[in-house]
Amino acid sequence: MNIKPIEKSIAILLLFICSYSFAKEQPDYLESSLCLPKENIAFSFKTDPKEKIASICIGPQRSYLVYRYGTQNHIELNYPTDPNSSSWEKFSFNSYVRAGGELNDPKGAREISFDNSGTDYSVYQNWGSENDYEIGILIINKGKNYKISGIPKSQIGSLSRLENSRDLLETRE
Repeated sequence: MNIKPIEKSIAILLLFICSYSFAKEQPDYLESSLCLPKENIAFSFKTDPKEKIASICIGPQRSYLVYRYGTQNHIELNYPTDPNSSSWEKFSFNSYVRAGGELNDPKGAREISFDNSGTDYSVYQNWGSENDYEIGILIINKGKNYKISGIPKSQIGSLSRLENSRDLLETRE
């Protein structure tokens, strides 16, 4: 009985298993978001035209709040860098909703904002009448505004999931 081919097969199999486990350095994200499987997606969408992803994720048992931007292979911004129970206090939430009626068109806006080293970020969702709907990110740095448009069809969740959250900073006027 020749044991050499069996040993060779086992060695190749072990090499494959080990190389796969070492190659898998990137975390597993939920499909179409940058939230980890243990996290809940509050709001996530792809951006236009670069198709990066913006995600706001809630930790297990609402233990933290985190914003991530980039691709599943490269996170460009993870805020806060070390999410914990105090991370909720680093975000502000603002909301305005007007119901429709005979004299009013329905209209609304929600945003969650944070300051990262002097740069302000606002992830927003705005809507009005006649299919007027917009999502995206507004970045204000040194007095200049940058807008990254989101793709509404890629949206998962809603900023309404953060409404009335006692953990967020008080709503800004």
